[in-house]
Amino acid sequence: MAERGPTRNEGQDAPQQPGAGRRDVRGDDLPSVQVLRRIEADILSGRLEAGSRLASERELGARLGVARNTLRRALSALGAKGLIQARGRGGWVVVGPGVTERIEGPPSLTEWAARHGHVVTSKVVTARIRTVKSAEAADLRIPTSSKIFELHRVRYIEGLPLSFDRSILHPRLIPALDGVDFASRSRFGTIRERAGLIAARAEVMVRAVPATERVATLLTIAPGEPLLELDEMTFDQYDEPFETARLLNRGDRYAFATTLTAGVGTPRVAI
Repeated sequence: MAERGPTRNEGQDAPQQPGAGRRDVRGDDLPSVQVLRRIEADILSGRLEAGSRLASERELGARLGVARNTLRRALSALGAKGLIQARGRGGWVVVGPGVTERIEGPPSLTEWAARHGHVVTSKVVTARIRTVKSAEAADLRIPTSSKIFELHRVRYIEGLPLSFDRSILHPRLIPALDGVDFASRSRFGTIRERAGLIAARAEVMVRAVPATERVATLLTIAPGEPLLELDEMTFDQYDEPFETARLLNRGDRYAFATTLTAGVGTPRVAI
């Protein structure tokens, strides 16, 4: 969000030079930036926990010793950064730090988090063997009489609910998956170790959807709040599909990053 020029209380006569929108004539941070950094530090350090409400603007301004306009600029900037969220008359609610998952191959949240120093845990909602549905059978290229392994989990990052994941896995994986405690195990890691299959390719469709009442309850958000839905079809090293999944990620805590390339140019041929 573009920041407006300084108010009278924040150095209105400051010369317009690089950084003038954030610093006063002495080169010090403007009061709104100081407030932003103070609240941001409290959120990132955990002093202000996700889900907690900030004090009223009147009380918070008095506590920090700044005018209401100054405070509002800081709160708006924190909102733009995704750290807090306006909840109508309820004031501002702490969202907490988010996660941006850069996809560099078929995604395994557990293994991705381990590489980047995040702690991921899971709550298993469903883990069962059942008869496949017709659409699932078509996706996995199996007969409609087949049994599949179904896994539903709520995923947490640093103890905060991040996503609700629903996976349907190929019948040949049932012996490797049945009885595994997926509260702490990676499904892709388990499949690799126990079945010798590697997630080599994934087709992913990303779109925004509203949270249903059930999913909102699982992710501790209000019904209708935005989710980033990833519909995935994952293929093994033999280019055979072994999983179809739908991942519902909290829109205030998850971002999806990738690189798009154009298939242009002429391949080099060594002579």
